[in-house]
Amino acid sequence: MMSHWNHRVVKETYPSGDVEYSVREVFYNGDGSIFAYTESPVGIVGESVESLREYCQWVLKGLDEPILVDGEVVFVDDYAAEQPAEADRAGFSPPEVDSGPENSRKFRS
Repeated sequence: MMSHWNHRVVKETYPSGDVEYSVREVFYNGDGSIFAYTESPVGIVGESVESLREYCQWVLKGLDEPILVDGEVVFVDDYAAEQPAEADRAGFSPPEVDSGPENSRKFRS
């Protein structure tokens, strides 16, 4: 089950050879393995200048973490293994995830 998330830099290389770095929200399993990250880069939006400042501080912390390379990240799905039996899940819906090409799990934003 997802236990926490943070901001991380993701490096993408396009077929043209262009490289782009962006900040994404990354979601982790209880053991610290990566479950998914957001499909789109984060935007800086807040209800006040102070909330923008706080959000920017969280983003800046992500710049100190190792860079994730899109297409090389190994996603671990321990989510399914921890879910209750079908009969016990009335009304339960798992998060919407784009399973896309192999090894490319991203939450739709």
